[in-house]
Amino acid sequence: MFTPSAASKYATLPSGAKARYVERPAFGPTLILLHGGSCSLESWDAVADRLQDKARIIALDMPGHGLTGPTPQADYSPLAMVGFLHEFVLSLGLDRFAIAGHSMGGHVAWRYALEHPERVSNLALVAPGGLADPTGVPGVGMKFSATEEGRAAMRAAASRERTETGLRAMFHVQEAVTPDVVDRNWAMASRPGALEATQSRFQAPMFEPAAIMRLGEIAAPTLVIWGKDDNVFAPELSRMLTGAIGDSRLVTYERCGHFPHEEYPERTADDIAEFLRE
Repeated sequence: MFTPSAASKYATLPSGAKARYVERPAFGPTLILLHGGSCSLESWDAVADRLQDKARIIALDMPGHGLTGPTPQADYSPLAMVGFLHEFVLSLGLDRFAIAGHSMGGHVAWRYALEHPERVSNLALVAPGGLADPTGVPGVGMKFSATEEGRAAMRAAASRERTETGLRAMFHVQEAVTPDVVDRNWAMASRPGALEATQSRFQAPMFEPAAIMRLGEIAAPTLVIWGKDDNVFAPELSRMLTGAIGDSRLVTYERCGHFPHEEYPERTADDIAEFLRE
């Protein structure tokens, strides 16, 4: 059975949201970790454990996810999440920091870097969203979320077994889909309001051409990590980022799906640690 971290903290934001986070205090730069869609801050645990002596790590549950849960505004669009993140960093008194984001969290990370460039020292994007509509499991979720009949079907079909099937479809390294990982994802996805928040998020724009046109404005040094077997966001999308962001570097992982930080946590931690030292 999954048990959330005993180190969980909560910040009450001006919007009324109650943001759950876990902090690993240390000397060095501050690094905020943003998880992907239908996940929680625990998805970064294995990487955070390896980085905690190199930086001050703050992992955050995003709106509609984990123990942050649904927010009063029930707005789970990318810009709403950028606003949530900004309220959160202001509540902690953070002036400048690095951000690492996966998938949905990567989308929020690069959008935040556009909206608040003065605060972002470094940007690590792990198979980030926002560059195209997702395919695979999330793409099916988008399709079903578009109609009431589809949303009802999602509610009826939700189960731990389907959660495992979905994870296995997105992970290339099947050994990384452990019972604990399945339990954690199912426990968070089945919390009150979580599915409704996911369906709302699927109805918001995930492909934003106007924002993509601004990628060249990102000045923060940027590390892009992508799995070569990603079936949610095509690895070829990485060229859009590195071609647009002047100070950027791409690292690709062989035999890796949509979750590099969970499939290869040691390598991901090493790549991010080296990037922060540069």
